[in-house]
Amino acid sequence: MFNHRKIFCQFSMLCMLLLIVSSNAHAQHLTVFTTGPQIKVVDEDLKPILEVAPGMWGPGWKYQSFRGNYQDKGNRCVGSFGGKVRGTDVPFDFDVVLQVLDKRQFKITAKLQAVEDTELTMAVMAINIAKSIAGKQRLNLIRADGQRKIDLPLGRGDLGDGITQMQFADDQGNDYIIRFAEPARAGMDRQIRVSLAGGHLKTNVMYTVEMTVQLPFDAQFAMSPDAVTMPENWDDWFIWDASADMSQDSLLDMSSWLDKPAGKYGRVTRDKDQLIYNGNPTQFWGINICYSNTFPEHEVAQQKAKFYARYGINTVRFHKFADGSTWNGLLDPNSYVKFNPERCEKMDYLVNQFKEQGIFIKLSANFGRARLLKDDLSRVPYYKELGAVKRGVLDPGNGAIFLSRELQDIQIEQCTNFLKRTNQYTHMTYAQDPVVMVVELINEDSALFYGTFAALRRSPTLKERAGEVFGKWLRKRYGSVANLQKAWGNVLDCFEYEKVIGESWDGKIYPAGNPWFYDPDQLAGPMASRKQRLLDTMLFLYEIQNEFYDRFVKAIRDTGYEGQIVASNWQAGSAFSHFYNLHSDSRIGLIDRHNYFGGVGTMVSNPGSGSLSSGMQQVADRPFMLSEWIHTFPNEFGVEGPAIIGAYGMGLNGWNVSYMFHNGDNGRFRDRLGYKAWDVIAPQVYGIFPAVARQVIRGDVKQSDMVFSRNVHVPSMADGKLGFDDKVQQGYDDKVFSSKTVPAQTLAIGRSVIDFTDTFKPTPTVDISPFISGNKIRSSTGQLVWQTGEHVRDGYFTINTPGTQALVGFADGNTQQLDDASITTHTPFAAVYVSALNADGQINSDKQLLITAIARVRNTGMKYMAGQLIDKGKGPMRAEPVKATIKLNRSGGTLYALDQDGCRTDRSYPINNGQVQIDTARDKTFYYLIEY
Repeated sequence: MFNHRKIFCQFSMLCMLLLIVSSNAHAQHLTVFTTGPQIKVVDEDLKPILEVAPGMWGPGWKYQSFRGNYQDKGNRCVGSFGGKVRGTDVPFDFDVVLQVLDKRQFKITAKLQAVEDTELTMAVMAINIAKSIAGKQRLNLIRADGQRKIDLPLGRGDLGDGITQMQFADDQGNDYIIRFAEPARAGMDRQIRVSLAGGHLKTNVMYTVEMTVQLPFDAQFAMSPDAVTMPENWDDWFIWDASADMSQDSLLDMSSWLDKPAGKYGRVTRDKDQLIYNGNPTQFWGINICYSNTFPEHEVAQQKAKFYARYGINTVRFHKFADGSTWNGLLDPNSYVKFNPERCEKMDYLVNQFKEQGIFIKLSANFGRARLLKDDLSRVPYYKELGAVKRGVLDPGNGAIFLSRELQDIQIEQCTNFLKRTNQYTHMTYAQDPVVMVVELINEDSALFYGTFAALRRSPTLKERAGEVFGKWLRKRYGSVANLQKAWGNVLDCFEYEKVIGESWDGKIYPAGNPWFYDPDQLAGPMASRKQRLLDTMLFLYEIQNEFYDRFVKAIRDTGYEGQIVASNWQAGSAFSHFYNLHSDSRIGLIDRHNYFGGVGTMVSNPGSGSLSSGMQQVADRPFMLSEWIHTFPNEFGVEGPAIIGAYGMGLNGWNVSYMFHNGDNGRFRDRLGYKAWDVIAPQVYGIFPAVARQVIRGDVKQSDMVFSRNVHVPSMADGKLGFDDKVQQGYDDKVFSSKTVPAQTLAIGRSVIDFTDTFKPTPTVDISPFISGNKIRSSTGQLVWQTGEHVRDGYFTINTPGTQALVGFADGNTQQLDDASITTHTPFAAVYVSALNADGQINSDKQLLITAIARVRNTGMKYMAGQLIDKGKGPMRAEPVKATIKLNRSGGTLYALDQDGCRTDRSYPINNGQVQIDTARDKTFYYLIEY
């Protein structure tokens, strides 16, 4: 009998198989481009695959830097990276020629020649394989006599000579092949170094390496900056030239929202996890200023204070104002604990200007360590062990302060001396003045971070002192040498590689270790035999840090200061060391942290990522502050930062203070991007402040009542018990915090906190599935919805509150229906806000609504390829146009275009059935007003 059902099932399975095959066979593409001397290959998600670049070291490993770009020369591109050999000053030519052979192959020819004999360490073509491509025997080296397989990521060692081909595969098994025209010699030091020359260069000898790179997919090539094109709509990008004229009446102006003067109602106080001012919980939206920007001329001080207040800034962090005596601070040229009177007068004036505008301040005097000037050296008898005196200053480096009572005393004295100073304009000491909201003890350091072990190894005096104290501490802790030996096992002098030896059970034992050793993976693996030793070391360092902080706090309180105090803003690795450090900070007061975001991607693509992930360090009963964060240049998506931190950090998670970081400004927009890696005054960042500051200060986004806790019992950590997994990935300023037990995505749902408990309590694994629908994560309050991206430039979120409704991210053509408005953007990436303009306003009833629409901003002539900056361009800045349709659930009203300073123009547009069309290219602005 003919089985129709069987044939139908077989046919269905065949169709499904074809569908799967065709889906997996999606035509991937690669991009090959150059930036400076580097040749880069990235995939369609902008993830790096391969990088090739010239490398050279003069005698004694003096690193040779290269400048320049590749230039089009007909059917090839040539990069000329010549110069003078560092250490010998012998001129050389280093040319790299690129030639595209077909859609999947390109050739690299490197030629090196010196005009006379010279020594050098080596000259190479360096090949970097992406760290994400990892595994055993992933790299295959082929020689005439056989093959050799190498693990990725690369370590250090000699790869030998006679290499004719290198081959590796990505995680999908796609092969990347590099073939050499002549057998090559190579070594590895976390990169492959294909040798051109080593030891010396001979006069007029041409050293050459030629390789062909074969790709598994078709590629788009842009082998020189000239080959990189501008966006198709570049002619519509409009010049940004806001005047920041404070004499004009701006509808953006929030200065009336700030109670004047700051401190009018006394101190900002703390009640559990809230900051209280005038009897009410209060949030602070702020900015950093550093170095000489903290003591500008009077005219600039007046402008800055008004400029900040207009854009809703109600607090400023004075950072590194006492770091030096030149451009870097107001110190006396000879002493770290004395101050320059003329510069102090200017800072006094600026502080008073801020106070009169209702802006509070935080004092963060220096980079975080006591530098020694001429008059300070005698206070540290062993100062020569800490480093060299350069330009009259000795920098002891990170970590030394936790082992040195002398350095601690100097740091404390500088702080208290400044607090006892009388401001010439407020006529109050800084300790007495309620404009000082927070005082910070230490910036970006911890006894449990890397610097402490480095200082111990560098200074014999600190090493011997620490060894003596730690040895006594251990014998007291265990009660006897026998108990200590039993607990530790045979681990004395186990830091021989680090040259920390000479220990004895009844004498000195050194507190050796850093976050690499403390990492849970190390404690369970290579460091397992040292585990108890490292656990004790962490506890000891935690206790000496506490002792230092307690002395510091007492000295500050003795000046009469009654405001808030922050211990530090740093973290120290993962798990045990991290939570010892966090608890140490929580003993003092507010929790403060730093985090930055950069690269080619976006935070909006991944809920809970980037700077927002810092919220994984919020402590249950302490206010939380993020005092340094920003999207670093040249990331193009800076507008998402304030939007995300404002809504999810300050709003949903109930953070209390934000300070975006940059070194400073003159109270006006700059004429170009890229002044520094950090620039809050960049239009795509500062331009969103009038919308975000309104939302934050008005409290539009509700704090969640749902709390996801991770339980930490500090005494149990000494026994190696934590109760959940914890991972911190840190570059330096950039960090990512995660946990499988309580994932970072909880920050998009409710509040994620650390609860320091009185007894050990395991942390249950959180199930966030009830808040997820498809790729959307809905907050527990219902006011925020986050669409997860499918790649690093995808995703968006919405804000839906009575006072603020917004759509932020990659939502081109996507209509989002909110309570009082629907928003449809017609721009690939944008932030579009509808805000009640007035302090007590709501969108459904306020007589004036502010519309803010911002996308990317570039310098004129600025070029990117695959997310990488190719050409920085120059001023003026140009803003990407945003087109959007907004339909309000209200009738009537008129739409007015505001200028770039928020002043009303004569351009008005009708509103038909509540619907408005905005086009920022047409009106050359970010801002519109709807008036009813």
